[in-house]
Amino acid sequence: MASRRRPAFTLIELLVVIAIIAILIGLLLPAVQKVREASARMACSNNLKQWGLAAHNYHGVIGILPPGINKGTPEVGKRYNWFVALLPYMEQDSIYRGYTQDVTNSVPPANGWNNNVFAPGATTQGGPNAPIAQTFKAMACPSDAGMPGDQKDTTQSPPQQWALISYKGCGGGVTYPSGSQTADGLFFMNHKGFRIEDVTDGSSNTILLGERNSFDPIYDSDPVLNDKLHYWGWAYYASNSGDVMNGTSVPMNFSLPANFGTLSSGQRSLLVNQRRMTFGSGHSGGANFTLADGSVRFIRDSITPVTFQALGTRSGGEPISGTEF
Repeated sequence: MASRRRPAFTLIELLVVIAIIAILIGLLLPAVQKVREASARMACSNNLKQWGLAAHNYHGVIGILPPGINKGTPEVGKRYNWFVALLPYMEQDSIYRGYTQDVTNSVPPANGWNNNVFAPGATTQGGPNAPIAQTFKAMACPSDAGMPGDQKDTTQSPPQQWALISYKGCGGGVTYPSGSQTADGLFFMNHKGFRIEDVTDGSSNTILLGERNSFDPIYDSDPVLNDKLHYWGWAYYASNSGDVMNGTSVPMNFSLPANFGTLSSGQRSLLVNQRRMTFGSGHSGGANFTLADGSVRFIRDSITPVTFQALGTRSGGEPISGTEF
């Protein structure tokens, strides 16, 4: 007896199956993206928790928080910042020991003190193995879309390699440019450092550290700026404060407008200064922050400008409710 042939799929049936599969993929992708973002947000939160613990351990040993930037004072002859100071408390002793803080016994590079390009007595530029080029996991947020995959800037001239960071200290309302600092936060230039007791606004209502979103297509593609926004590293601080400190007078995730190229030079300069000191993130809806008590909070983009600026001051006397952020 001859066997019956099994009927094949018709074209219509095949198209129906493909459509069903496409629908299932469409339903699944958002869920996968949500899981991925939740994981990135948690990893970022853990990074900031580590930095907060490091700051409190430093405070426990030294008696104060580290300075935002020590640029010759109050420790004469030394250049370092809060990031450098906390390296030993992040179990990064080797980077800390290799970093040149003493500028009185070092050969400066031709373009000025862009710190630690030279080790004491050295005459060659720092390369991929130099302390300033070393990276570790807690330096970068996984959602920082502007951060190169290797967490390094290799574009500077003369050729150098710099490790980049996604996290900044809070210097108060205004932190950039250096001469415009309001100095009402916990980190700023040439101050020895504050005690937690100096935070009279309350340590749970004051920002210590926060994220910085490195992605800004208008900034990065502007031919006049000629400077990738994410090229700001923990060892750049010799020239200004924008490298390691941000302010809260600018809304989170502030970015340059589409008509930036048509504006006057004065308008462009103001917007660039604001963009360079803006907290923000690649997360959806807000950014992670470490408060002065060491806790980590996800602060929404929808926070009012008044409340956000108040969170940046250590002793402004502004009343803040925990429900406001």
